Amino acid sequence: MSWAVAIDAIGTISGALGIVDFLKSNFAGNSPPSLGASVQIKAGLQCPNNCHDFGGQIVSIQGYDANNAPIGRSTGGHIGDGGVIEVVLSQPEPGKQVDFLSVANGNDATCISWIAVRQFDKVDAAAGAWNGDIGQQCGQSWYAGNQIAGRYRDGGDWRPSCTWLDADASNGIVSAALKFGVQAYGEVGAASTLAQNRQCSATLYSRKAVDIGDKPATKRSLSSSNTTSTTSTLRPRRPWMDSHLVISTSAPTHNATEMCLSPTSWGPDFVGTDGYFCDMATRELTPLCATKQVPGCLEMDHPARTLRKRSLVYGGGRGAVARREVVSAHRVYGSVDVWS
Repeated sequence: MSWAVAIDAIGTISGALGIVDFLKSNFAGNSPPSLGASVQIKAGLQCPNNCHDFGGQIVSIQGYDANNAPIGRSTGGHIGDGGVIEVVLSQPEPGKQVDFLSVANGNDATCISWIAVRQFDKVDAAAGAWNGDIGQQCGQSWYAGNQIAGRYRDGGDWRPSCTWLDADASNGIVSAALKFGVQAYGEVGAASTLAQNRQCSATLYSRKAVDIGDKPATKRSLSSSNTTSTTSTLRPRRPWMDSHLVISTSAPTHNATEMCLSPTSWGPDFVGTDGYFCDMATRELTPLCATKQVPGCLEMDHPARTLRKRSLVYGGGRGAVARREVVSAHRVYGSVDVWS
């Protein structure tokens, strides 16, 4: 099997987790002869102009064997927006396979799109492919993603959500570290994980930036999730998020309604392919005039970076009632990013 093709992975399909094709080209390259498993971590990319908050600092990556004993580690590194870090675990015995991987983030929040693990001695097998869709579905802080990780079985690019990790919890982000079963979400175990209802329990999370010593579930789970959710949907945002708008015109999973209703989503305002606008500060959901011609609908003035609201004003003299349509500025943004 060529490394350029795809492997089975778990991702969001029509609002639920299912099997998607994860590109093998997303994996880190061959590790040096004296070292161990290769790990690639990919960050989300959301804002094109002078806002660099979706990348961050990974402070440690720890590998464990099948008995959950530590076998190799890396100090991680910094990921730029939409960028990757590729590290090789320092393993005294390079051929010993990594069955569990723990990743801890620093105080600079990172929104992780995916984590890919390539074993030292199994180039075309035992591939691990955790991604942000899993965090979204399992109670973690998240935002929609525009980084292509693979494709759906019925066609179209698969762009997983990204999951936030942050050690100082300054923005209400619920976790600083995660640990997952390397085979649970990838080529060997994805189908079994779904069949046994382990899609959430095969990942553990920690509020502290530590190497997680506990072992994720490896057998059938009676619980559908291992979650740590926020207590409120209204959380402070970073200043650039208040003045930035994301508009998606492509991915079917880029749903503004889902974004607004989720208690754990966090990021800039969003217009989805479902024809709605989500104000992420207030969680107010408003239809676009292009899809619903109703009073209060919104339309985008791209040159002015402005959302305009269409409203009906009633009034008239001598008992008569008249109405007229008024178009007014609803929100003005400093920058607008269109995903196509």
